[in-house]
Amino acid sequence: MRWWLSRTYVSATDKLAEAGCSEHEIIAQLGHVTPQMAALYTKAARRKSLSASNQALYLTIS
Repeated sequence: MRWWLSRTYVSATDKLAEAGCSEHEIIAQLGHVTPQMAALYTKAARRKSLSASNQALYLTIS
Protein backbone atom coordinates (compact mmCIF):
# COMPACT_ATOMS: atom_id res chain seq x y z
CA MET A 1 0.00 0.00 0.00
CA ARG A 2 2.78 2.41 0.86
CA TRP A 3 4.44 1.83 -2.52
CA TRP A 4 1.16 2.61 -4.29
CA LEU A 5 0.76 5.92 -2.45
CA SER A 6 4.35 6.87 -3.21
CA ARG A 7 3.96 5.99 -6.89
CA THR A 8 0.69 7.96 -7.09
CA TYR A 9 2.41 10.99 -5.62
CA VAL A 10 5.32 10.70 -8.05
CA SER A 11 2.92 10.24 -10.95
CA ALA A 12 1.03 13.41 -10.01
CA THR A 13 4.29 15.32 -9.70
CA ASP A 14 5.46 14.02 -13.09
CA LYS A 15 2.21 15.07 -14.75
CA LEU A 16 2.43 18.58 -13.28
CA ALA A 17 6.01 18.95 -14.50
CA GLU A 18 5.19 17.58 -17.96
CA ALA A 19 2.27 20.01 -18.18
CA GLY A 20 4.80 22.84 -17.82
CA CYS A 21 4.23 23.77 -14.18
CA SER A 22 7.11 25.61 -12.56
CA GLU A 23 8.89 24.30 -9.49
CA HIS A 24 6.99 26.80 -7.34
CA GLU A 25 3.65 25.73 -8.81
CA ILE A 26 4.43 22.10 -8.03
CA ILE A 27 5.37 23.01 -4.46
CA ALA A 28 2.10 24.95 -4.09
CA GLN A 29 0.01 22.06 -5.43
CA LEU A 30 1.66 19.27 -3.45
CA GLY A 31 2.53 21.17 -0.30
CA HIS A 32 5.50 19.39 1.17
CA VAL A 33 7.85 19.04 -1.79
CA THR A 34 11.20 20.74 -1.30
CA PRO A 35 12.48 23.05 -4.04
CA GLN A 36 15.25 20.53 -4.74
CA MET A 37 12.77 17.70 -5.32
CA ALA A 38 10.57 19.89 -7.51
CA ALA A 39 13.68 20.78 -9.54
CA LEU A 40 14.35 17.07 -10.13
CA TYR A 41 10.87 16.56 -11.54
CA THR A 42 10.93 19.64 -13.76
CA LYS A 43 14.44 18.77 -14.98
CA ALA A 44 13.31 15.25 -15.88
CA ALA A 45 10.24 16.60 -17.67
CA ARG A 46 12.37 19.06 -19.67
CA ARG A 47 14.76 16.24 -20.60
CA LYS A 48 11.84 14.07 -21.73
CA SER A 49 10.41 16.93 -23.79
CA LEU A 50 13.77 17.64 -25.44
CA SER A 51 14.21 13.98 -26.24
CA ALA A 52 10.82 13.85 -27.96
CA SER A 53 11.49 17.01 -29.96
CA ASN A 54 14.94 15.75 -30.97
CA GLN A 55 13.44 12.49 -32.18
CA ALA A 56 10.84 14.36 -34.23
CA LEU A 57 13.55 16.58 -35.73
CA TYR A 58 15.66 13.56 -36.60
CA LEU A 59 12.74 11.91 -38.34
CA THR A 60 12.03 15.02 -40.43
CA ILE A 61 15.65 15.34 -41.64
CA SER A 62 16.17 11.62 -42.26
